[in-house]
Amino acid sequence: RELDLNHDEIQKIQKILKQDEYELPDDILDKIAKNKFRNKLIIDRIINLYNAGHRIILFACNVSHARLIAAALNLNKIQCGLILGTTDKNIRNKIISEFKDLNSELKILINVDVLTTGFDAPNIDCVFIARPIVSVILYSQMIGRGIRGVMMGGTETCKLVEVVDSFNFGNESWAFNFFDNYWV
Repeated sequence: RELDLNHDEIQKIQKILKQDEYELPDDILDKIAKNKFRNKLIIDRIINLYNAGHRIILFACNVSHARLIAAALNLNKIQCGLILGTTDKNIRNKIISEFKDLNSELKILINVDVLTTGFDAPNIDCVFIARPIVSVILYSQMIGRGIRGVMMGGTETCKLVEVVDSFNFGNESWAFNFFDNYWV
């Protein structure tokens, strides 16, 4: 299902995608984060992954998106940790310790731009990216939370779930050349 972005918003995104390592504007992330159909799909998928026994780190679009997902999971009687930039250091440490404890019921950790680097939880076996990513570096940091492998103390396998949004950019020829600078 296509997201309802206007012409100016699509042009903003196209301009950003032609640059290196930039983020989408907050107003566009907010609009994406408020899409009810998209959020229902995300929440249903998280619940299925949780029920299958996965230990999940989720990267949300923004703070309101993270809170919405956490609230929906709590309504479904699923415990999750919510880490935001404003989360008190002691509370953050407690949530992270509980998440890392293999005997803990806390199997889902939701965050917004906090746990992309400097965070180590080798027991993660599912990385869920619920926000659009423009930066190749940021994307690799996010998936790196889960794809460390057994030799680096991680899990044998890691599921990567990425929400792929449809933006109706019209002519997609620009997308075929996006990664040209990264290949040898």
